[in-house]
Amino acid sequence: MLQEQQAETNPPPGEVVFSRAAYDVFLKLDPDTRRLVGLAPRSAATREIAPGIFSADVGPGLRVVFAREADAASVLALTGWRAA
Repeated sequence: MLQEQQAETNPPPGEVVFSRAAYDVFLKLDPDTRRLVGLAPRSAATREIAPGIFSADVGPGLRVVFAREADAASVLALTGWRAA
């Protein structure tokens, strides 16, 4: 049972997971922008805004805020006028 719980909370390597609020915004975006959001945590053009918390611009009016772990990333928020 413990292994099942860990499997639910630990994403597979390379996976991007979303907070509920970020996922709600993500669903409203067009397919090309969704692809860019998914690639943002792997991008070298990120800015560390707090220890372990990063942000990246994914186009005009949209910024991704995420946390990186060893092989996974968690999208915490999508901000900007396109996310409103």
